Amino acid sequence: MLERILENEFKISEGDQEFTEVMEIFNLRQSEFHDSIALLNAWIFTCKKHIESTGENIKLRLNELSFRKHLIEVSLDQIICKYNLNDIKDLLNIETTISDEELDNNYIWFKESPHRGMIFRGKFELEFFKIFLMKIIEDRNKKDDRKIFQSKSKVSLNVETNILTTLSIYAETPEDLYDYIEKIWNCEKSIVSSA
Repeated sequence: MLERILENEFKISEGDQEFTEVMEIFNLRQSEFHDSIALLNAWIFTCKKHIESTGENIKLRLNELSFRKHLIEVSLDQIICKYNLNDIKDLLNIETTISDEELDNNYIWFKESPHRGMIFRGKFELEFFKIFLMKIIEDRNKKDDRKIFQSKSKVSLNVETNILTTLSIYAETPEDLYDYIEKIWNCEKSIVSSA
């Protein structure tokens, strides 16, 4: 998706140095982001498994976590982790007794998974992507002191309001979805024709 945004909104293509630099920075920051947020994802996962297995009535209230205020600071230069689990537990007022061993095992699994972007909390992934886009748009639109781009150029992509709507034109449709839709469509057509 980022590649298509760079081509369409930033007017740079795969062979350009700026394109390569943005992709390298994105991959580095995304890896740092995943390293920083892995513990929280493991804790959420472990809490949910604990709730499922014990029937304990615990509300995680994850919507009360502000990505920027409580969790992660994103810049083009680095990712800064702003949380620890004790802060999160205090902030959400959660007192659950999850096993340290289970949390450690889940943390290792989250940390070492080759497809972290697919298993981590989607809301966190989207917020990281949104902030990263805002940072490169800001860099491209700057008059001076740009980090990546050689020259100023107006990028009017607005990712601050409704990120999903804005990015939907760049979304990739997985082959499985096409197969599923075709299967459903053929099933419905056969039901209608047999009636």
